[in-house]
Amino acid sequence: MPGDLPGVSEVIVPADGAVANAIGLAIAPAGGQADRICQNRPEERSRAVAAAREEALARAIHAGADPDRVAVIEVAEIPLAYMLDPAIRIRVKAAGPRM
Repeated sequence: MPGDLPGVSEVIVPADGAVANAIGLAIAPAGGQADRICQNRPEERSRAVAAAREEALARAIHAGADPDRVAVIEVAEIPLAYMLDPAIRIRVKAAGPRM
């Protein structure tokens, strides 16, 4: 943070302000997500959801999540309109505590 800002009479910086974000990063969960578009048919949908789950979990682990505690936290299925063949967008998010 700069010592002065235009239009501000006083800038107050806490003594430990330089490490405040480091603490937040240490306790924040690590996450990952995956996105797929597939035909809106049961077999296609099941395969796409399974693949997206695996990818989201792998990305969360790659971002630093503990492999033993990472979990899928959200699965969203959004139908896509105006398509000749019905399609669906699948978005999966995974997160877990950092190792």
